[in-house]
Amino acid sequence: MKVHEIMSRPAVAVDEQTTLRDAVAILTDYGFAALPVIDGEGYVIGVLSEADVLQASTDPGWTGLNAPVSTAFHQPVEVTGPDTEVAVVAAHVRALLADYTGNRPQWTVAVAGDTAAVTGPFRDFAERGTVEALCRTVPGVSRVELIPVIGAA
Repeated sequence: MKVHEIMSRPAVAVDEQTTLRDAVAILTDYGFAALPVIDGEGYVIGVLSEADVLQASTDPGWTGLNAPVSTAFHQPVEVTGPDTEVAVVAAHVRALLADYTGNRPQWTVAVAGDTAAVTGPFRDFAERGTVEALCRTVPGVSRVELIPVIGAA
């Protein structure tokens, strides 16, 4: 299966001059955790996440939600092409989780459509949040299911 078979259509993105207020509304309306940021030619130049907006709001120079996305988005960004196999996306998720755990396998990962399902033990809510955030950084993953297994190691 290829990414183009499961991706959202039409693609939803914002440009650098979109206000943070409008970007947050799009994130909320679509239930996304992040949005691609594109330049005037339509190339992806960064990503704006909920966490980016929260981080920007703690900056002493914060000018509010009417500021442009360019004040908060992050780079670099990875882009997956529409002809990428979903198995490649799953491998990317597994690699990120292996790095996070120091290559101590404790979770299994399955990708179906745009959803990464991670099964295994989670120490606490913070770890669940970290695993979910790592999964959402992988191009092609827009949903994450965390399936806790009690007592597994």
